[in-house]
Amino acid sequence: MPATPHRVPVRQVVAFVVIAFVLFWVVSLPLWLDERGLAAPYATPLIAGAMFSPTVAAVVVTLWQRRSLLDGLGLRSTSGVRRVVELALAGLLITVLVVALSWLLAGFLGVGRFDLSMPGAEMLLGGAPVDQLPQGMTPKRLFWVQLISGLIAGATINALFAMGEEMGWRGWLVPALLPLGRVPAMLITGAVWGLWHAPVMLIGYNYPGSPRPLAMTLMVVFCIGFGTVLAWLRMRSDSVVPAAVAHGVLNAIVSLTVVFAANGDLDWGIASPMGMVGFVIMLPVAAAMLRQSWDPVRHRALDPKA
Repeated sequence: MPATPHRVPVRQVVAFVVIAFVLFWVVSLPLWLDERGLAAPYATPLIAGAMFSPTVAAVVVTLWQRRSLLDGLGLRSTSGVRRVVELALAGLLITVLVVALSWLLAGFLGVGRFDLSMPGAEMLLGGAPVDQLPQGMTPKRLFWVQLISGLIAGATINALFAMGEEMGWRGWLVPALLPLGRVPAMLITGAVWGLWHAPVMLIGYNYPGSPRPLAMTLMVVFCIGFGTVLAWLRMRSDSVVPAAVAHGVLNAIVSLTVVFAANGDLDWGIASPMGMVGFVIMLPVAAAMLRQSWDPVRHRALDPKA
């Protein structure tokens, strides 16, 4: 459990939020000025770089507090390496289960259908013709290859980029808000995290085709739910590493939802793991973690070895 301050450092919290938000808006501005928007060839690396704006904000306020960066960013754990590794694996499994169960529920409800026919396969290939597949590689095999490689990349390369967000939100902000109680700290951080995505959400990121106000609402709800999972991993391990692994895995495999778009059509606001179907699976998981984290005595620490 991160060390609990005696009171919320209000000035530093405000500074952290302002810096993280302003940096993301500034970095995202070229996407607003370019008529291609998210289709611009530099969009993906730009957004990947913007993921580090919460870390920049956390570094500034940690230095302001004259604290060690290792402590301020959640990089020093008192729970031991084994505990961190166990919870990183738990975060990976929880994320995979939430995504997989969301896919199954979407198929059961008929709002998404696993489709590796021509449209589904081409979407899996990013629009490339199916006949470009290597000899012996079928669309079904390609799906499993991409899923497995996504899990590996999610827990390694993607996790490094996810650390750019996690060192800020779960590394610094969650502990800073702990005087309010663990549950409020988890929920507030998730809501702020969701609103932080506005620069890209308002130009169609994650929920293409959805009205922008609906997309923002869905993103905030998702970030509160999934952010609760990430905050729980952070507090149980006293490290941001498990949260970064779970976050990285989500980013790596959620895009495979395209193969559930029958005839190339998918309502991401409804049928994706980050949409309404996903909420049915994820929110009960988040609620269980909130219940487990509830403590009527605000400042009592949760033993990370429990």
